[in-house]
Amino acid sequence: MFKRDLRLGDNVDDYCVRCKLPLDHTIVAIVNGEVMKVRCCTCSFEHAYRQGKGGKPKKNDVQSLFDQVASSLQKGGTPKEEPAGKSKKQRDKG
Repeated sequence: MFKRDLRLGDNVDDYCVRCKLPLDHTIVAIVNGEVMKVRCCTCSFEHAYRQGKGGKPKKNDVQSLFDQVASSLQKGGTPKEEPAGKSKKQRDKG
């Protein structure tokens, strides 16, 4: 089966900058056969076609976050433990 050219009103997948997710978009502008502008079908925000690329990769992975917490515990000692058996109201009163 052959792939037809995209036309105005066709749906394409693209990264929505407002929703911050790859979602379904409707084509609203085509220039020289290239999709230029799309509208998100979820939030109706119009933006330039990003060809599915977008979003920033996560800066910290699980291991680096664990290392950060572990290093802060080594610097400050052990975390303060709450006495067992007292509710938050009782601790606040004194």
